[in-house]
Amino acid sequence: MSKYQFVTYPSSFGPFSLVWQETEARPRVQRVLRAEHQIPRGWVSAYGRIAAHLGVSGGARAVGNALAQNPFPILIPRHRAIRADGSLGGYQGGAAMKRTLREREGLTFSPAGKVILRPSRGDCVRSGSAIPTAIS
Repeated sequence: MSKYQFVTYPSSFGPFSLVWQETEARPRVQRVLRAEHQIPRGWVSAYGRIAAHLGVSGGARAVGNALAQNPFPILIPRHRAIRADGSLGGYQGGAAMKRTLREREGLTFSPAGKVILRPSRGDCVRSGSAIPTAIS
């Protein structure tokens, strides 16, 4: 088996290619990162919902741990995953940085600091007026 895997991803500025090195991310981590990369700008998904979508054992915590291992944080944004209750969850750059990134993508927050959401489109939800039950 090759030590490298060449993968092309679509993006808002055109397709780009990444070379995954086996030591950079295990297959389960790669699956989580690919799922996170599919969440469009201005949309979010819950850690547990990503886990359920991928059939990842260990659920939300496993997804969060996989996102923490992202070797391409600029190209595969990790800030689009949130907790089921609408709170931001962890982020290596800190909660303030994650909130700023979310705000720059058009999300709004309640006085309690939770993302205000509208009904979902599949496994993702968009900023809006109420947290849908489907996110948990």
